[in-house]
Amino acid sequence: MQRNDISLSDEELEAIWKGALQNKHDFNGFLTLFSEGLYKGIQKIQDNKEVVREALYLATKNGDFDKFKRLFETGIVQVNEYHDGKTFLHTVIKNDTQSENDLTTIGRKKIAKYLLDNGADMDLRSSGLADDKPSPWEMWNLQKPDIANYLFAKNFEIHYSVHVLNDINEFKALLNHWFTGIPDLKHTIDDYIVEGNKVVARWHGEGTHQGKFIDISPTGKTFYYGGITILELLSDGKIIKAWVYNDLTDSLSKLKGIK
Repeated sequence: MQRNDISLSDEELEAIWKGALQNKHDFNGFLTLFSEGLYKGIQKIQDNKEVVREALYLATKNGDFDKFKRLFETGIVQVNEYHDGKTFLHTVIKNDTQSENDLTTIGRKKIAKYLLDNGADMDLRSSGLADDKPSPWEMWNLQKPDIANYLFAKNFEIHYSVHVLNDINEFKALLNHWFTGIPDLKHTIDDYIVEGNKVVARWHGEGTHQGKFIDISPTGKTFYYGGITILELLSDGKIIKAWVYNDLTDSLSKLKGIK
């Protein structure tokens, strides 16, 4: 069979498309033909994003991960086009009374992980869909400041050598300043110790100075710094206090060309 051998009117094509999305027709068979370009009128389908969003919602509700993934692989709807309002997944999980081992719930968690892996800008953790708890390293390395909302207790304190920070919005603004100045910044944990409700981590961060950072104009130089962080955790795992010690001053001097 050659490409575009199947000729259908826009109305017939859309009827089959909608039927496939609603499980009235062979969904996998249709998507196979679609992906191989065997249907004419493809643009008609590509413009029908609302229908695809509805199908994605139904796949999410039913925990049908394979169907959900294949829908996204068509490229008709991008990951973050599906997340306006951050409401549908929260609603689905809020009304769900099934057990953690239920196949529907397992499918939804796979969908959540797929979205996170593909850059979803909504935080699925508050819906209970994501398996893993957020970590400071995820917040830094994925450049997602909003994860701080779930990491820190309400009355948290971060102790630096020269000041104490206890405002979540100020902290997120600080993160964004780092991400602007060093957009490819990545942190690595070199060693850590856990004892009781305390965690001590030795780490380093590295990236390229590409934006204005602490009043230093972009230099294009490699930025490297390291330090030690001590975390005190509450029983729910949230950070109530942190102490951060690093060699940032030396690193900034190198950016300025000061030996």
